[in-house]
Amino acid sequence: QDILFDFAKRMGFYDEFIAGMGKGNNFQWPEDATDEIARTLKTIGMKGVTAQRLKKQQENWHLFNSSSLKGTGEFSKEYYG
Repeated sequence: QDILFDFAKRMGFYDEFIAGMGKGNNFQWPEDATDEIARTLKTIGMKGVTAQRLKKQQENWHLFNSSSLKGTGEFSKEYYG
């Protein structure tokens, strides 16, 4: 991502490049980019994917079954991913 951001700065379209992330110059990589992808995925029916949810699941991967991806404990109503 650093290479991509540097390229955008050098080519003069950095502001336009990050404008789609909704926060202008105050975005946080990769969370805001993940949220932007999630907003796009909603158009094809994939709902519930947020940077916060994915990060929380990643930090608690041990609470998910490795074959079914079904969660246990506080994640009992979720599947990994």
